[in-house]
Amino acid sequence: MIQAVCELFAAAGLAGLVVAVSLAAAVQADDLPTDTNRITSLTPEEAKKLVAVPNSHLNLNSLTSLSPEVAAVLAGFKGQVLLLSSLTSLSEAVAETIAEFECEHLVLDGLTSLDADTARSLAKFHGCSLVLDGLPALDAVTAAALVEFEGVQLMLNGLTSLDADAATALAAFEGYSLILNGLTTVGADAATALADFKGGDLRLGRIKSLSPELARKLVALSEEQMFLGGVTRIDPDTAAALAEFKGNYLGLPALATLDAATATALAGFKGSTLSLDGLATLSPEAATALAGSRSNELSLRRLASLSPEAAGALEEYAGFIRFPEEVQKDFAARYPLNPDNARTLARVFNGNLSAITVLDSPDSVAVAEALATYKGRLSLPNLKKISPQTLSILIEKEDVIIPLIETLELIPEPDGSPTDDFVIPKGFRERQQVQQKQ
Repeated sequence: MIQAVCELFAAAGLAGLVVAVSLAAAVQADDLPTDTNRITSLTPEEAKKLVAVPNSHLNLNSLTSLSPEVAAVLAGFKGQVLLLSSLTSLSEAVAETIAEFECEHLVLDGLTSLDADTARSLAKFHGCSLVLDGLPALDAVTAAALVEFEGVQLMLNGLTSLDADAATALAAFEGYSLILNGLTTVGADAATALADFKGGDLRLGRIKSLSPELARKLVALSEEQMFLGGVTRIDPDTAAALAEFKGNYLGLPALATLDAATATALAGFKGSTLSLDGLATLSPEAATALAGSRSNELSLRRLASLSPEAAGALEEYAGFIRFPEEVQKDFAARYPLNPDNARTLARVFNGNLSAITVLDSPDSVAVAEALATYKGRLSLPNLKKISPQTLSILIEKEDVIIPLIETLELIPEPDGSPTDDFVIPKGFRERQQVQQKQ
């Protein structure tokens, strides 16, 4: 049962738990601050009072030093989480005592250095999670000592770099989760080494680039979702490895550029959603490649602009595309509406044409005819000006949504043809009333 609970925490990550702990009710003990996070020093007698109070956590994040005697008393704490995030150093003797702690999650985020002997002593801790997010670097010998920890989760989010030897040592960790979200780059040899990790959860949330080998490892470990929030660039081979992910969601929100070859590889992803929300621009070649995506949804929610050529290519995509509203406004402002791009816009923007406010081009009737061919609900919620003939064509589409006709300004026919009196078709007013209620 304890192992199952530990794996649950590991799968969810300890960050949320730590936040909850910091906001939870404080321990009550005589002669000590109600908020234990304000305690800056402890005697053994004071520590006994804290340990004697039943509680799921003990937050001592202002404690800057810890004697072996106090550590020995705190070892009797039987709650879930002990936070000691202001300890900047740790002696081997205190580490030996800390290893006897009976809590499940031990947080020592203040440590900025750790030698191999102290790490080996600390690794004897029998709880679920050991959190050392303050360490900025780790050598191979210390890493090898640290992975003797037999718990479920080892968190080292403070590491910003990792050489191949240290990576090899860390990859030998036999727990479930190895959390390295502080790394922004990993060399080829280190990446190959990390790919040998045998656990079930390897996290590299800020890494900017991936090798194909490391990508394949992450694919093998991930289940429903893979979110690579730090990756800013990938090559086609790495993209092809990521596309093998069997889950539902593949997210690359920091990817800033995308060439055609990489887009072609990513298009092989068969899950529900391919999210490329970091892209600001999309070339026609990359758009053509993405149009062949086998995902159900393509998310491009930070795209700043879209050319007619790229839009035309995306028209071939069989799924649903998510765009920011600004893209459509930019398109409408830069490119005159015509029958060809009107049809493309309706398809690419899933029938939601909020940027169209006026239909007044000489070929507006043909534009309306093109829009009416869209198979699905067509919505022009911000339409303000339209000619009678154009309006007549548009509302022949049964599932078109426009503002109430009384609010529209009927303008002369743009092509100069006679303007007929507009008669609202029978039943259309009722359709609008039903739409207003929905």
